[in-house]
Formats: sequence, structure tokens, C-alpha cells
Amino acid sequence: MRSLLFLLGLFLLPTLAPAAITLPGDLDGDGLLNEEEDINNNGILDAGETNPLDADTDGGGEADGAEVRAGRDPLDPIDDLTADPDKDGLNNAREQSLGTNPRKADSDGDGLPDGQEVALGINPLSADTDQDGLLDGEEQAIGTGVKNPDSDGDGLNDGADPFPLEKAFTKDTDADGIPDEWEQSYDLSPQEHQDGLLDSDNDGLSNADEFRYGTDPRQADTDHDGVPDGVEVADGADPAVHACLLYMETANPLTDMDGHWSASFVRHLQRTQAFSTRTPIVEGYVIEETGERFFLPDIHISRYELLKIALLSTCTEPGQEDASQTLPFTDLPFPEHLETADQKMRHRILSAAHRLRIIQGYPDGTFRPDDPVNRAEALKILLRAARFTVWANEERAPTPFSDVPPDSWFTPYVEQAYGLQFVEGYPDPEGDPSGRLFRPDQSVTRAEAAKLVYYILISNPNVNSEVIPTGSSPSEPDTERAG
Repeated sequence: MRSLLFLLGLFLLPTLAPAAITLPGDLDGDGLLNEEEDINNNGILDAGETNPLDADTDGGGEADGAEVRAGRDPLDPIDDLTADPDKDGLNNAREQSLGTNPRKADSDGDGLPDGQEVALGINPLSADTDQDGLLDGEEQAIGTGVKNPDSDGDGLNDGADPFPLEKAFTKDTDADGIPDEWEQSYDLSPQEHQDGLLDSDNDGLSNADEFRYGTDPRQADTDHDGVPDGVEVADGADPAVHACLLYMETANPLTDMDGHWSASFVRHLQRTQAFSTRTPIVEGYVIEETGERFFLPDIHISRYELLKIALLSTCTEPGQEDASQTLPFTDLPFPEHLETADQKMRHRILSAAHRLRIIQGYPDGTFRPDDPVNRAEALKILLRAARFTVWANEERAPTPFSDVPPDSWFTPYVEQAYGLQFVEGYPDPEGDPSGRLFRPDQSVTRAEAAKLVYYILISNPNVNSEVIPTGSSPSEPDTERAG
């Protein structure tokens, strides 16, 4: 009983306040003595105190003592040297060393975060690194070089160039978003702002849109796939690329091609089929009695034969309107006089080529479809059919050909073909040993035409040319022959 009363007495004694606790030294090793952290020495972490048992009270990554000595707040993680309060990819320590603003992600106001500029190797305190008139952020957005004041090398600083990524385009006089050079090539006026808003071919795209999408403002169906350009854009398709080509692994053997220098080019074209009809670009000639098939590589190709191959290789299929179109050439029959299927197909091909401005004929009003085609004519036909534009100066290059006068009608085509490495020319046997000849008037053989068509085909961005092999199948193309 006495024991019970004693215990009860203990519980009835008044509660005493704990005595002040003084912890020795610097328990957390943060550079502050314990009494500096526990200011009132009550052993409790009170408001405004740092934790003597936690070297980094605010969890910002920097020791409490280091923050106090530097005049920073050890209770605010934002000002720690290891923190990145503006989320620009640079911590406060790096910003301090660079002189950038740790509370502003884009110190120079150029549209790029400081950390991205450092990663790109440019000064985060300079808004226009290359002093070309465009802010670094603007250059990054449009794809120009932040360290190159003239990205397309046309002699104009990017800021003064309306088309800083297009060497061929340097002016936009009427400020319609279309280069003067492009407008002139398509018979539009570089002085008239409103023509950029027009839809010249009624395909659902304005002329400005046609430039933007790389389509022809004169052709409602630029890639000749049967779908108007505007419809393809609305459907999310590319209105400038016709996916009509199919490459077959096998083809009928051509008896006369074994060992010929052009065999690989011819076989590639023979295995490449176009349109839903799956028509090979080249088929050769068949002897009905034996079934043997020949290509005849060394005979001259006619103007019509080259034109047919050109249309097939560029996915240009004649339309229904071409069957009844009367052609302006005096040496071609009227549509109503055609009798055989071959004659009608021939007319449709010539009609489509004329409608698309691939051919024009001779000054005397003739076309001469069965005449041999010379090298100058062949280049014009093939480049125009493939929709390579000769005003694209970045594709043109001065040639070493002494027989290509600068003012000749075919010079732009030769320069473009040379710049794109489609032609090499021939050594000049009588002139400068380092000079070369193009021989524009020389007739083209079927083998030479096959080589040229193949090179243009695999380089043509307007068709799905990626299906055509460019390596060793069926054999490595010989690039040293046929000029």
C-alpha cells in the first residue's frame, strides 16, 4: 500500500521544463557550430534555425555553412550553387561563372535557353552570335546557322535574305512570300503581291502554297498521280511525289546485253515498272517467232523513244484528254486519223509531253519523232520531264566543256546536268589536255540514254526513286562510259 501511494505521488508532482541542451562542436560537419544552428539551445529545430544534424537543411545541395558565408539563405534551396531555379540547364554556380542571370532562363533574350546556347558553343549573353540580323533563336527555328551569317552562301546575310536557306532565291520584291526567280519561271509577276493569293491551276492551292509545297502552279496535279495537289495536301500526302514505281528482282533476259558496258543501267530500268499497269521503263524488242528479246544498245534512240522512256521514268502517265488533243506539229497526224493501238499510244505520249511543256518542236512546225535525238535535246527532255528546274542555280555549275557556249539555248540544261553529276563529257583530243567536250549535236545511243535516264531517275525527288537500287544489283553501274 505504501508503494502504491508513493507511485501515485510521483505522478502528482508538477512537470518540470527540460534543461537547456548544448551539443558540442559541429555534428553535421556543415561548417556551422551546433550552437549557431540551434540558436536558443533548446535542442529543437525551431523556425528560422538550421538543423545541426543535417548539413544541408534546405536540401538544395549546398552545405549550410557555405551558404551562410556566401550570404545566401540556408533555408532556401533556390539559391544553392547546385540549383537551377530558371530551369535553363545551368546551375547557379555555372551561371555565376558565365555571368548569366540565374533567375532568367534566356539571359540575352534571343529565344534560346542559356543552357542550350552553351551546348551549341555560342555565347548566352549575345543575342545574335553571327551578327547577321537574326536572333539566335530565330536562326535555330528556321534552320539557318547561328555561327554563319550567310547560311546559303548567296552573298546576302541571313537577316537581309528573304530566303536564307535557298541559294537560288535572293529577292521577294512584292513581299508575297514567293521568290522573284520562282515567280518569273512560272510566268507570275514579282511586282504583284496579289498573285501569291491566286490559284492559277484551280487545284485548291494558292500560288504561295504551291511554292511552299514544291508544286507547279500551272499543273493541278504536279506529280501526275491523278489526285489534285490541294486534295493531297488536305489528305496529308506529298503532292510533289508520285509513288508509282515498283522494282522487280527479275526481268526477261535481253540476249544482246551480256558483257555490254551499259548492262547494269538497262537491267535496272527493265526491272523498274511504272503505274498500275506495271509497265517496265525499257522492254526491248521481241522476235515473235523465237521469243528472243533484244535491247540494241548501240543504235541511236529516236526522239519519240526517249520521250516515252522519260515519261515512264518520271511517272508521267498520259491522261484521257491527251487522246483527242490535236497537236500543233505539221508532221504528226490528227487524232481522228489514228488507227492502230500503237499509233494512239504514240499520240497520247506526244500530247502529254506537249501539254506539260516537255517538248516544243522545231521552228518549222515539225516535231520529227523518228529522228535521232542529240545530247542537248536529250538533256532538255529528260530534265523537264523529271521536273528538275533549271532556275535552281544551286544545282548548276560552270562546265569544262569548250563546245558549250554561254549563250546557247541548251547551256542551262548542260550546267544543271553537270552540277548534278549526270554527265561527264569527253576528253578534247585537239584542245587543252585538261579540257573536255560535251558534243551537244552528237546523237544519243540507246545505251547512253539508259545511263542518263537511270542517273536522273535515282536522283529524282518527285517520284519514289528510293525503291531503285544504287549499288551492286544487278551489277555496279559503269560510270566511265558514254559521257
